[in-house]
Amino acid sequence: MKCQYCGKEYVKNEAEGLEYLPEFIRQHIEYIPACDCLEKKRLEEMEEEKRRQEAESIRNRVKRYRDISVMDSRFLKSNKKTNREKNRKLTMISFFPAIIWLILLLVLSSQNGPQTAATSLPMAEWIQQHFFPQDSVDYVHMYLRKWAHFIVYFIESGLLVLAMKNVMKAWKAACAVFGLCTILAIADEAHKVLIVGRHCQWDEAGINIVGVIMGVLLTWSILWLIRWARGTLED
Repeated sequence: MKCQYCGKEYVKNEAEGLEYLPEFIRQHIEYIPACDCLEKKRLEEMEEEKRRQEAESIRNRVKRYRDISVMDSRFLKSNKKTNREKNRKLTMISFFPAIIWLILLLVLSSQNGPQTAATSLPMAEWIQQHFFPQDSVDYVHMYLRKWAHFIVYFIESGLLVLAMKNVMKAWKAACAVFGLCTILAIADEAHKVLIVGRHCQWDEAGINIVGVIMGVLLTWSILWLIRWARGTLED
Protein backbone atom coordinates (compact mmCIF):
# COMPACT_ATOMS: atom_id res chain seq x y z
CA MET A 1 0.00 0.00 0.00
CA LYS A 2 1.11 3.53 -0.73
CA CYS A 3 0.18 6.95 0.67
CA GLN A 4 -2.28 8.57 -1.69
CA TYR A 5 -0.74 11.99 -1.05
CA CYS A 6 3.05 11.51 -1.13
CA GLY A 7 3.34 7.97 -2.62
CA LYS A 8 5.43 6.46 0.16
CA GLU A 9 5.02 2.76 0.91
CA TYR A 10 3.17 1.79 4.07
CA VAL A 11 5.25 -0.06 6.68
CA LYS A 12 4.30 -3.05 8.77
CA ASN A 13 2.83 -2.19 12.14
CA GLU A 14 5.20 -3.64 14.75
CA ALA A 15 3.09 -2.66 17.74
CA GLU A 16 2.70 -5.31 20.42
CA GLY A 17 -0.64 -7.00 21.02
CA LEU A 18 -1.89 -6.90 17.48
CA GLU A 19 -2.26 -10.65 17.48
CA TYR A 20 -4.90 -10.39 20.18
CA LEU A 21 -7.14 -8.13 18.11
CA PRO A 22 -9.96 -9.48 15.98
CA GLU A 23 -9.01 -10.34 12.43
CA PHE A 24 -11.11 -7.67 10.74
CA ILE A 25 -9.50 -4.94 12.91
CA ARG A 26 -5.98 -6.32 12.48
CA GLN A 27 -6.39 -6.26 8.70
CA HIS A 28 -6.99 -2.47 8.78
CA ILE A 29 -4.03 -1.59 11.00
CA GLU A 30 -1.50 -4.23 9.95
CA TYR A 31 0.20 -1.67 7.69
CA ILE A 32 0.48 1.99 8.60
CA PRO A 33 1.77 5.00 6.62
CA ALA A 34 5.40 5.94 7.05
CA CYS A 35 4.56 9.65 6.57
CA ASP A 36 2.40 12.17 8.40
CA CYS A 37 0.28 13.10 5.37
CA LEU A 38 -2.93 11.79 6.90
CA GLU A 39 -2.35 13.78 10.09
CA LYS A 40 -1.62 16.91 8.08
CA LYS A 41 -4.73 16.32 5.98
CA ARG A 42 -6.82 15.85 9.09
CA LEU A 43 -5.47 19.12 10.56
CA GLU A 44 -6.15 20.93 7.27
CA GLU A 45 -9.72 19.65 7.25
CA MET A 46 -10.16 20.77 10.84
CA GLU A 47 -8.84 24.24 9.99
CA GLU A 48 -11.08 24.39 6.94
CA GLU A 49 -14.09 23.39 9.00
CA LYS A 50 -13.20 26.03 11.59
CA ARG A 51 -12.93 28.72 8.90
CA ARG A 52 -16.23 27.58 7.40
CA GLN A 53 -17.97 27.80 10.77
CA GLU A 54 -16.52 31.27 11.42
CA ALA A 55 -17.62 32.48 7.96
CA GLU A 56 -21.10 31.05 8.57
CA SER A 57 -21.26 32.78 11.94
CA ILE A 58 -20.29 36.10 10.36
CA ARG A 59 -22.92 35.68 7.63
CA ASN A 60 -25.57 34.92 10.24
CA ARG A 61 -24.62 38.00 12.28
CA VAL A 62 -24.63 40.21 9.20
CA LYS A 63 -28.01 38.84 8.17
CA ARG A 64 -29.39 39.42 11.66
CA TYR A 65 -28.10 43.00 11.73
CA ARG A 66 -29.40 43.58 8.20
CA ASP A 67 -32.82 42.31 9.24
CA ILE A 68 -32.76 44.57 12.28
CA SER A 69 -31.66 47.48 10.11
CA VAL A 70 -34.49 46.81 7.65
CA MET A 71 -36.96 46.61 10.52
CA ASP A 72 -35.62 49.86 12.00
CA SER A 73 -35.81 51.54 8.59
CA ARG A 74 -39.38 50.39 8.10
CA PHE A 75 -40.25 51.44 11.64
CA LEU A 76 -38.74 54.90 11.11
CA LYS A 77 -40.49 55.29 7.77
CA SER A 78 -43.75 54.19 9.37
CA ASN A 79 -43.24 56.69 12.20
CA LYS A 80 -42.44 59.48 9.76
CA LYS A 81 -45.54 58.67 7.72
CA THR A 82 -47.67 58.55 10.87
CA ASN A 83 -46.24 61.87 12.08
CA ARG A 84 -46.85 63.49 8.68
CA GLU A 85 -50.47 62.31 8.69
CA LYS A 86 -50.89 63.47 12.28
CA ASN A 87 -49.38 66.89 11.51
CA ARG A 88 -51.58 67.21 8.42
CA LYS A 89 -54.69 66.49 10.48
CA LEU A 90 -53.64 68.95 13.19
CA THR A 91 -52.99 71.60 10.54
CA MET A 92 -56.43 71.07 9.03
CA ILE A 93 -58.05 71.23 12.46
CA SER A 94 -56.18 74.45 13.29
CA PHE A 95 -57.89 76.19 10.35
CA PHE A 96 -61.42 75.33 11.54
CA PRO A 97 -61.77 78.22 14.06
CA ALA A 98 -60.57 80.74 11.47
CA ILE A 99 -62.95 79.34 8.84
CA ILE A 100 -65.92 79.32 11.21
CA TRP A 101 -65.18 82.89 12.32
CA LEU A 102 -64.80 83.98 8.69
CA ILE A 103 -68.21 82.49 7.85
CA LEU A 104 -69.73 84.37 10.80
CA LEU A 105 -68.01 87.57 9.64
CA LEU A 106 -69.37 87.22 6.10
CA VAL A 107 -72.86 86.35 7.30
CA LEU A 108 -73.00 89.45 9.51
CA SER A 109 -71.52 91.60 6.77
CA SER A 110 -74.05 90.38 4.20
CA GLN A 111 -77.14 91.24 6.26
CA ASN A 112 -79.36 93.98 4.89
CA GLY A 113 -80.16 97.14 6.85
CA PRO A 114 -83.09 95.87 8.97
CA GLN A 115 -81.39 92.54 9.67
CA THR A 116 -78.12 94.03 10.87
CA ALA A 117 -79.97 96.55 13.03
CA ALA A 118 -82.02 93.75 14.59
CA THR A 119 -78.77 91.93 15.38
CA SER A 120 -76.85 94.77 17.00
CA LEU A 121 -79.56 97.03 18.49
CA PRO A 122 -80.65 94.70 21.35
CA MET A 123 -77.03 94.38 22.42
CA ALA A 124 -76.59 98.17 22.27
CA GLU A 125 -79.68 98.65 24.45
CA TRP A 126 -78.38 96.16 27.04
CA ILE A 127 -74.96 97.85 27.16
CA GLN A 128 -76.52 101.31 27.42
CA GLN A 129 -78.76 100.26 30.31
CA HIS A 130 -76.00 98.57 32.31
CA PHE A 131 -72.90 100.64 31.55
CA PHE A 132 -73.77 103.95 29.88
CA PRO A 133 -77.19 105.09 31.14
CA GLN A 134 -76.21 108.73 30.61
CA ASP A 135 -75.82 108.18 26.85
CA SER A 136 -78.49 107.56 24.25
CA VAL A 137 -79.06 104.14 22.70
CA ASP A 138 -78.24 105.50 19.23
CA TYR A 139 -74.89 106.83 20.47
CA VAL A 140 -73.97 103.48 22.07
CA HIS A 141 -75.26 101.64 19.01
CA MET A 142 -73.02 103.66 16.70
CA TYR A 143 -69.89 102.97 18.75
CA LEU A 144 -70.82 99.32 19.23
CA ARG A 145 -70.92 98.84 15.47
CA LYS A 146 -67.55 100.59 15.08
CA TRP A 147 -66.00 98.34 17.71
CA ALA A 148 -67.61 95.31 16.07
CA HIS A 149 -65.61 96.03 12.90
CA PHE A 150 -62.40 96.10 14.93
CA ILE A 151 -63.17 93.00 17.00
CA VAL A 152 -64.23 90.66 14.17
CA TYR A 153 -61.08 91.41 12.15
CA PHE A 154 -58.88 91.35 15.23
CA ILE A 155 -60.07 87.82 16.03
CA GLU A 156 -60.03 86.62 12.41
CA SER A 157 -56.45 87.75 11.81
CA GLY A 158 -55.26 86.22 15.07
CA LEU A 159 -56.90 82.87 14.31
CA LEU A 160 -55.40 82.84 10.82
CA VAL A 161 -51.89 83.51 12.14
CA LEU A 162 -52.25 80.63 14.61
CA ALA A 163 -53.38 78.33 11.79
CA MET A 164 -50.88 79.39 9.14
CA LYS A 165 -47.89 79.14 11.47
CA ASN A 166 -48.30 75.38 11.10
CA VAL A 167 -47.44 75.55 7.40
CA MET A 168 -44.85 78.34 7.41
CA LYS A 169 -42.69 80.36 9.78
CA ALA A 170 -44.55 82.65 12.17
CA TRP A 171 -43.29 85.90 10.65
CA LYS A 172 -44.23 84.72 7.15
CA ALA A 173 -47.66 83.71 8.45
CA ALA A 174 -48.08 87.17 9.99
CA CYS A 175 -47.18 88.90 6.71
CA ALA A 176 -49.45 86.61 4.68
CA VAL A 177 -52.38 87.10 7.04
CA PHE A 178 -51.90 90.87 7.05
CA GLY A 179 -52.08 90.95 3.24
CA LEU A 180 -55.04 88.59 2.97
CA CYS A 181 -57.09 90.18 5.73
CA THR A 182 -56.39 93.71 4.46
CA ILE A 183 -57.77 92.73 1.05
CA LEU A 184 -60.73 91.05 2.76
CA ALA A 185 -61.38 94.13 4.93
CA ILE A 186 -61.51 96.46 1.90
CA ALA A 187 -63.57 94.05 -0.23
CA ASP A 188 -65.95 93.42 2.66
CA GLU A 189 -66.71 97.10 3.03
CA ALA A 190 -66.89 97.73 -0.72
CA HIS A 191 -69.45 94.98 -1.38
CA LYS A 192 -71.98 96.62 0.99
CA VAL A 193 -73.00 99.02 -1.79
CA LEU A 194 -74.79 96.01 -3.31
CA ILE A 195 -76.81 95.28 -0.15
CA VAL A 196 -80.14 96.99 0.54
CA GLY A 197 -79.99 99.32 3.50
CA ARG A 198 -76.20 99.16 3.78
CA HIS A 199 -73.56 101.60 2.61
CA CYS A 200 -69.79 101.65 2.12
CA GLN A 201 -67.83 103.74 4.61
CA TRP A 202 -64.08 103.82 4.12
CA ASP A 203 -63.50 104.83 7.71
CA GLU A 204 -65.01 101.48 8.68
CA ALA A 205 -62.66 99.76 6.23
CA GLY A 206 -59.85 101.57 8.05
CA ILE A 207 -61.16 100.24 11.39
CA ASN A 208 -61.17 96.75 9.87
CA ILE A 209 -57.53 97.15 8.86
CA VAL A 210 -56.57 98.45 12.31
CA GLY A 211 -58.16 95.30 13.76
CA VAL A 212 -56.10 93.22 11.35
CA ILE A 213 -52.87 94.98 12.32
CA MET A 214 -53.51 94.64 16.04
CA GLY A 215 -54.57 90.99 15.74
CA VAL A 216 -51.51 90.07 13.68
CA LEU A 217 -49.07 91.97 15.90
CA LEU A 218 -50.47 90.66 19.17
CA THR A 219 -50.63 87.04 18.00
CA TRP A 220 -47.16 87.14 16.45
CA SER A 221 -45.75 88.78 19.60
CA ILE A 222 -47.22 86.07 21.81
CA LEU A 223 -45.79 83.36 19.54
CA TRP A 224 -42.40 85.11 19.59
CA LEU A 225 -42.41 85.28 23.38
CA ILE A 226 -43.32 81.59 23.66
CA ARG A 227 -40.48 80.61 21.33
CA TRP A 228 -38.10 82.93 23.18
CA ALA A 229 -39.05 81.32 26.49
CA ARG A 230 -38.43 77.87 24.99
CA GLY A 231 -35.17 78.94 23.39
CA THR A 232 -36.32 78.05 19.84
CA LEU A 233 -36.10 81.43 18.15
CA GLU A 234 -33.72 80.02 15.53
CA ASP A 235 -36.42 77.61 14.24
